[in-house]
Amino acid sequence: MIFTKKEIKHLIISILLVALAFGFDDKQPSFVLSHWLYNYIRIALIVTSSFLVYQLAQKIVANYYRAKTEYHMWNIKRYWFHPSCVLPFRGTYIPAHGTWIQKSIFNIKSIFIGPILLLIVSFFSLGKLFFIAIGCTNVIERLHLRAEKRWMRLQGYERAQIAVAGPFATLLLALLLKSINPNLTDAIFINQMFSIFNMIPLGKLDGAKILLGSIPFYFFSLVLIILTILLMFFLSSMQSLIIALIFALVILVYVLIKLGT
Repeated sequence: MIFTKKEIKHLIISILLVALAFGFDDKQPSFVLSHWLYNYIRIALIVTSSFLVYQLAQKIVANYYRAKTEYHMWNIKRYWFHPSCVLPFRGTYIPAHGTWIQKSIFNIKSIFIGPILLLIVSFFSLGKLFFIAIGCTNVIERLHLRAEKRWMRLQGYERAQIAVAGPFATLLLALLLKSINPNLTDAIFINQMFSIFNMIPLGKLDGAKILLGSIPFYFFSLVLIILTILLMFFLSSMQSLIIALIFALVILVYVLIKLGT
């Protein structure tokens, strides 16, 4: 089975939320439910294909390095509440032990910060802005299959290549769609955003894994993705990719020289 049951659940929720972020504002002067639902379903289908391409690319690269990946929504551990703390109540403090507070708040082990940020940005901007970096990928080593590799444990650059496979795949999909039909603006734009947002080096996001795995490779990938997307507004897909690749290689050499000095 390519995706586990847990992954499928997280992917479905992520697809629905990201589609909401992109489809929240249907660009119509007045709200018509039927039109909004049609637009939302259309966007959801595009988002589904982007998610699948993104995740499958990471799984293919991970399999090459004798590892596997597991997608889940971006969450953070609960650090700021502890059962030993006390809460203010009518000017006094009451212990949290044995109360409904403990059963509700203090039993929370983690918070899905990714979906929360997506909803906050979408609703407060009325769909004008969006945040779609709501998921991340765990890389799971399969040591019993790495006997022929030089190192038994996954190296930083290997983890970086697994993580960046997703953003590269959606970028290539955007380039391919533009080559086939430049009028597929929504599909092209959504895949471009998948590439950019997942390069954010924050928390457990894939961008952080790439940066921690290899600093030069991160800047190479970031410049390649951003510059390719910018050039796609003016040039063909192939021209955009070639020019961006040249500049990204220059940046890579520069960073390597700086880190070597």
